[in-house]
Amino acid sequence: FWFAWAAYFRDTPLVIFDLFNEPSVNGIPGHTAGQRLPSDWQFWLHGGFGTDGKMIAGMQTLVGAIRGAGATQLIAASAFHDALDFQGFSSSLFLGGNIVYEVHPFFDHALTDADRDLNFGFLSRSVPLYAGAWGLDLTEDTPACRAVPADPQQATDLLFQTLDYFDERGIGWTAASFDVNSLVRSVSTFDPTQLDKPWTCGATASPEPGMGQVVLLEMTGDPLGFGSLDADLVASAAGGPTG
Repeated sequence: FWFAWAAYFRDTPLVIFDLFNEPSVNGIPGHTAGQRLPSDWQFWLHGGFGTDGKMIAGMQTLVGAIRGAGATQLIAASAFHDALDFQGFSSSLFLGGNIVYEVHPFFDHALTDADRDLNFGFLSRSVPLYAGAWGLDLTEDTPACRAVPADPQQATDLLFQTLDYFDERGIGWTAASFDVNSLVRSVSTFDPTQLDKPWTCGATASPEPGMGQVVLLEMTGDPLGFGSLDADLVASAAGGPTG
C-alpha cells in the first residue's frame, strides 16, 4: 500500500503520510496489560508475527517503503493508542528525518498536565510532536467523553488548559472533527458549536453542545471566527446610529 501510494503522491508536496492509525498492543506476543514493555516498542519499530500468527509490518518498514518510492514529504508515526500513549518511548526508536510523532490524547488517557507530561509531553523536547484527533465528542457514550466534566465552564477550562499545554511545548494539533454536532452545527451555515449547557454523553440534544466556539476563540480571538462583525459593532462614518 505505502509503496504504491507514496509513489502516486510523491510530487504533491503538502501531503502528509500517516503511517498506521492508532496501533494496538493487543496482538503483540508477550504484551502485559496495563504496562508498556521495551518489547512492545521493538515490535512497533520492527514488526513481527502477532499472536494470531500473521505478519505485522513495523513502522521502520513503512517509512522505508515511502522513502523507497521517492516520496520526501512529512511522515506521521502514531503512538500506541491506549492509556499509556508514548510512555517508554526513547531516542533509539526514532525513525529518521522529516517525521512527526503523533499522539491521540483522548481525555481518558490524559486529563491533567502531569498526565500529558507522562504520556507524551516529554517527547516535545526532542522531536516534533503532533496531537491528532484531539477534541470533545459528546455524541457517543465513551470513556473519553465521560472523563470530561459535564459542567460547561469546567469543560471550557479543561479545553483551554489543554490548548495552553500544546502551545507552551510547541506541540502541533488538529481538532476533531469538522462535522455536524462536533465543531459546527450545520454544513450550510457552519455556525460553531458552543459549550453553553450541560450534557449527557451519547444523548441527543438540539443544538448539540461542542467545542467549535472554543477552537475559534483560541485561534482567532473571535468566538464567531476570523473577524466577524455583529451589527452593533458597525457605525455610519457620517455619524448615524450604530447598526
